[in-house]
Amino acid sequence: MRARAVIFEVIQLLGRYIGAILVALLVSYIISLIAVTILGYDLMVLVSGVNLVHVTIYRTIDSATIAFGAAFAGIYSGSLCLARNSRRLGCVVLTILGLMSYQTLWYTDWRHEVISKHGNSSLAPMIAVAGLMAYGLNELISRRKSKGKPASESPIAEKI
Repeated sequence: MRARAVIFEVIQLLGRYIGAILVALLVSYIISLIAVTILGYDLMVLVSGVNLVHVTIYRTIDSATIAFGAAFAGIYSGSLCLARNSRRLGCVVLTILGLMSYQTLWYTDWRHEVISKHGNSSLAPMIAVAGLMAYGLNELISRRKSKGKPASESPIAEKI
C-alpha cells in the first residue's frame, strides 16, 4: 500500500514538472511573438541575438531585453505550477532546460541556416539572469509567506 502511494506521488510530481515545462515554453513563446509583432522584427532576428538598437534610433528594446522578459515570465510562471516548497528547484530546472534548448536548437542549429547578417551573439546570459531573478523572486515570496507562520506550519516542517 505504501509503495502505491509513493508511485502516485512520483507520477503527480512528474506531471507537475511536465506542466511547468509546457507553461514556461508557452509563456516565453507568446511574449516573444507579441514583442516581435509589436516591434515589427522577424523572430529569427530576435533568436539570433542581434542588437536591435542600430536598426532604428528611437527603439531602444533589443533582443536581449525581449529574451530576458520572455525567459523571466516563462520560468516564473512555470515554477508556479509546482508545489510551493519545490518552486526554487523548479526555477533551476527550468533555467537549465531553457539554456539547453536555446543552445541546442536556436543558437547552434538555426544560426547556420540563417544568413549571419542578423548577428551571432548568444542570448544564453540573459536566460540565465532571468532564471536567477525568478529564483530570487520565489525565494523572497517564500520567506514572506513563512515569516508569519509558526514553525509547525512552514513547508519544511510538513516534510519532516
